[in-house]
Amino acid sequence: ASQCDRCESGQYANGTGFTACRDCEAGFYCPSKETGPRQCAQGSVSERNQEECTACGAGEYANSSGFCEACPAGTHNSMAQQTSCTECESGYRCPSAKADPIRCTAGTYSNYSFSDHTWVNRSVDVQQCHECGPGRWSSEGSTACHACSVGKASASRTASACNDCGGGQYANGTAFTSCVQCP
Repeated sequence: ASQCDRCESGQYANGTGFTACRDCEAGFYCPSKETGPRQCAQGSVSERNQEECTACGAGEYANSSGFCEACPAGTHNSMAQQTSCTECESGYRCPSAKADPIRCTAGTYSNYSFSDHTWVNRSVDVQQCHECGPGRWSSEGSTACHACSVGKASASRTASACNDCGGGQYANGTAFTSCVQCP
């Protein structure tokens, strides 16, 4: 043969004397037919014989097999080109795997246990914070609610604090939803 064949797109021959073009392997890209393969950047993937890599999007990560995979239930990742997803933190809610967590508002809470393998509604549970309920309160970003202390009460389901009992009223225990009128 007096003439060499040109390599196809995504293949290369980076030296002289090659009798055949080499394939660019998955996880690598071949931007030029004359240079060797280059590894995809972290959080990016490619199939065999590609000229460029594709970044995994928000809500996805590049798995160890070289594919973009959706974040598992209860996790999130708001940025593209990542190699892992982050568990939703207690005190926050994660309404979308593609968005940053949102801090629970005062009067609500969240508390997650990712090590609990019996937790079946993980993807739904992390989307919302739970109301404290009457007689209880919490501050912003709480992982638990607190009972109203003696002398205080709250009828609100989402209280940021309990109210002091007024003159002639009392609450002689915790978690009162209203103050009692003195006899």
